[in-house]
Amino acid sequence: MITKIKTVKDTQRTFESHGKTFHVHQYEFENGEHGQANHASALPYKVGDEVEIEEKKNDPKYGKTFKVSKPNAFQKGGGYKKPQLKFVDAKRMASSNAVHAVVTINSTYSEERLKGDSLATFEKFTLGGISGDIDKFTEEDSLFTSRLSSLNNAAAMSGYKSYNNALEVLEEAKKLYSYIIRG
Repeated sequence: MITKIKTVKDTQRTFESHGKTFHVHQYEFENGEHGQANHASALPYKVGDEVEIEEKKNDPKYGKTFKVSKPNAFQKGGGYKKPQLKFVDAKRMASSNAVHAVVTINSTYSEERLKGDSLATFEKFTLGGISGDIDKFTEEDSLFTSRLSSLNNAAAMSGYKSYNNALEVLEEAKKLYSYIIRG
């Protein structure tokens, strides 16, 4: 249900869940509802903001708990739809990243050390076998962005590490990738 915030107060209480800190807020809405909601940041909404609320539970002792978000962040049926990274987007990002790596390395040495055939090698590493749609915030998406970062960092290392071909850059990128995913 969509309503406006009449009052909101950060209770100064926090709790940990799944490695994140949540702030407890007390709300009163213009539609007469009132209760608490938890957010990853303090006071993400202010008085007068139009929000969409969904009652999560109604405890006899503690009152109502709501999920509060910007309007239209919920889908019909109550769930939040994760955005999708389409394969065509991932391919474009991988291509752009490959060009960036080649330009970075060639610019560092002021000569053409890497040629156009390096682009396909870098794209293949960055995509890492991805096909179809990639659900955002999934392991596959996380690994894709880690490979993007690894290749960018390996290219940036050309300031103090000499590369003569794409395989040398890829070897360094794979080492960085391995370090990143080990956590």
